[in-house]
Amino acid sequence: MVKTYRVVLLPQARESLKQISAYLRRTASDKVAKKVRKNVMEAVKKLSVMPNAHEKIEAISTEQIVYRRALQWSYRIIFTVEEEELRVLVVDIDHGAEDPQKLIDKFS
Repeated sequence: MVKTYRVVLLPQARESLKQISAYLRRTASDKVAKKVRKNVMEAVKKLSVMPNAHEKIEAISTEQIVYRRALQWSYRIIFTVEEEELRVLVVDIDHGAEDPQKLIDKFS
């Protein structure tokens, strides 16, 4: 039987998605912003099944915390899995074109 995890969007991830949506409303359109938000949230919900199948982010993972990423278009959904609680914590959402050092700085 496949385990189902509870997915929790942490405040930083909520704020990042809000900023992405605001940016897209300014630079593209409301329609584009809504479409991206909807699709990113659908990808977040899918983390409830087999989250550990997603790629580990070596640059920010430690022995204590393993960060993984799920991709939706060019957006990275960064999360960690708490096995004992069967919980996925989405810690951030960003654009894949962002400087990798920014991600390292944020999580170190």
